[in-house]
Amino acid sequence: MALAIIGVPGPGAAAHSTGDFQVIIDDQSFIDMAVHLRHASEDLLTAAQRLSRLCDPKLPLGGDRSELVEALDSLVAMNREFVAVEHVIRAVWDANHVESEVTH
Repeated sequence: MALAIIGVPGPGAAAHSTGDFQVIIDDQSFIDMAVHLRHASEDLLTAAQRLSRLCDPKLPLGGDRSELVEALDSLVAMNREFVAVEHVIRAVWDANHVESEVTH
């Protein structure tokens, strides 16, 4: 299993200071975050495209406002992806925190 090492500023430390520590992340967690961020990005683009159609006065809107519902669905999907990324980041953070307690 390969691991990536990411520099993270320590609490209250400036990014350029010597108070930094490193976070180790496994390949699968890194890939999971990348995939969820990619999906969130795609959902954001889809929502923006759908919302732009709603704002175009030349395009007729359906009486059921399904265009608005579709745009909201894209935003909700984007939120789900961000929540998934948050869970992965918290798991990596927790794993590194436990690891640092064991080594100190």
